[in-house]
Amino acid sequence: MKSVKDVAKRAGVSTATVSRVINQSGYVSPELYQRVTQAIKELGYEANPFARGLKVDKSNTIGLIISTIENPFFATVVRGVESKVYNAGYSLILCNTDNKPELERMYIQLLRQKRVDGLIISASGGADEEIAALAEREMPIVLLNRRLREHRPCVDAVLSNSREGTRQAIAHLIDFGHQRIGIVSGPKDHLQGAERLAGYRQAFAEADLPVPPELIFEAPFTAEGGYTGTMVLLQQQPVPTALFVSNNLMTFGALQAVRELDCHIPNDLALISFDDIEWAPFIDPPLSAVAQPAYDIGLTAAQRILDRLLGQLRGSSEEAVLATKLVIRKSSGAPLKDVEGQIM
Repeated sequence: MKSVKDVAKRAGVSTATVSRVINQSGYVSPELYQRVTQAIKELGYEANPFARGLKVDKSNTIGLIISTIENPFFATVVRGVESKVYNAGYSLILCNTDNKPELERMYIQLLRQKRVDGLIISASGGADEEIAALAEREMPIVLLNRRLREHRPCVDAVLSNSREGTRQAIAHLIDFGHQRIGIVSGPKDHLQGAERLAGYRQAFAEADLPVPPELIFEAPFTAEGGYTGTMVLLQQQPVPTALFVSNNLMTFGALQAVRELDCHIPNDLALISFDDIEWAPFIDPPLSAVAQPAYDIGLTAAQRILDRLLGQLRGSSEEAVLATKLVIRKSSGAPLKDVEGQIM
């Protein structure tokens, strides 16, 4: 394997000059630059980015930890992050925790050892201490749809407005005449679970209607959670006439339960999902949903990391809250118009 010394010898320059060319640091005359790059090409020399990172305390890599790659939402977020960091000259290291706090803690330690320059993470809440420790070292960190329990500098957050999106969905169902509206809610100790349940309650309060406590079912953000919650809620008496399911994985389970109970959408049950996924318009009936700007969440998170790394964003943490959109299709039993009154 060729070394910097070999390149310097071939080009007839010092190793310091070769280093300046490779790292793009310091002035090198055009003539010497051409000689060094030609020598690199002739020798087939490849620089070790991690070895170079040890010297300049920079690896040109960003770590991204997500809760579950099975969720189409996170797959789209990853695309947004990757496009932004790649265009800025950074590489991405992707880790999937399967919603396990112990894996989250392990990956945080691993990425720290890899000397990533910044971290984007969909945190479970079980690794707040590890995240805080990185923040103390002034590593730029962006949380996706989460907040730390305690404020930390350099820890930004990018969230969708889950509360408002859910409020719009429930208000739409109420406007269409429903009052027995069930919700398969996420865990209350999860920010998005709490926010979506708060939006549900807010819509009832604004309509001056009592919240039916028996129609609130807390479950994990999984297909199994959606299945169990839907089964329980649809066996309440009187039966709910509408159902809101709090994420797309839950919706898979909810649809399975509806089919097993021989319940017909929207004649027997109006249904709205949080998260608008690619197949939602193509099932029968097409699925009404609250759409999160997943790609833009990824872009925004990556931009925050880059802004901090480039010194364009300093000081205390910042939070970006991106708007959701209610997309009305046949499953909610309403006229085919969105919240802005445009025909779908």
